[in-house]
Amino acid sequence: MSHCAAVSRHSSCKGISRNRQLGVSLITLMIGLLVSLIGVLGSMALYRNLIDTSVKASVDASSDGQISTLLLRAQLEVSDAGFGYEDPIAAGDLPHVVSDATGDAIYWRYKSPSIGITTCKAIIQTPLAPANERPLLEIKLLNQDVNCTDTVNLTSLNWADAAADANKSEILARLIDIDTDVGGAVVSRLAFNLVIEECMPFGLGTAQRRANLTIAATSSAKLLQDKSGVAGALSDITQSSCLPNAHYAAATLPTVAP
Repeated sequence: MSHCAAVSRHSSCKGISRNRQLGVSLITLMIGLLVSLIGVLGSMALYRNLIDTSVKASVDASSDGQISTLLLRAQLEVSDAGFGYEDPIAAGDLPHVVSDATGDAIYWRYKSPSIGITTCKAIIQTPLAPANERPLLEIKLLNQDVNCTDTVNLTSLNWADAAADANKSEILARLIDIDTDVGGAVVSRLAFNLVIEECMPFGLGTAQRRANLTIAATSSAKLLQDKSGVAGALSDITQSSCLPNAHYAAATLPTVAP
């Protein structure tokens, strides 16, 4: 008979047996700590992914909202092109609205007949690469009053000077490419295409040969699709406008004024 069996009536022996059964080993503690650590790391990773997704969604929504507003503003501004000049514009005359060779900018002019002042304007895209920040595309509306005349080549004006002058420029949109790493290339988000064709301004009146401006804008989702290199169902947002004051007698419209 064992000692504990012989003295089982004594609580001291029973206490020793009970303590051994309820004891926790060092290995058990280490396993518990490891499981807890894995859970904490998993929660932190999930939180980081949620924050990253939320920030990207917020930036993309802001960019797309700015693009929508920009398209409406551009349509209103460029509709002034050719106002105050002869109608139709004779063949060989300088056009009053032109795009640059790449389609990244649009230039136009109009005149206020009552005061005889000619106004030259442009919408340009300026890629920026701020230090330690993601690529940024700034889109500005410019007003250049220096050397702005009825016969000047619109693309020859000093638009860089106007872009640097806060009194001559207005920021229409600042688009952050949240899906490109810091220091990455800035991608153009707008394309201007001018053609002469039979069209009716605002869908009213008789179709005449006018300048028809189409603006194609790349949404955030379309930009991400293009970067993936995989063809998808998304396409650029397009807006066409038959310019009411750009009535041409000639059949062609140069993209850059001669």
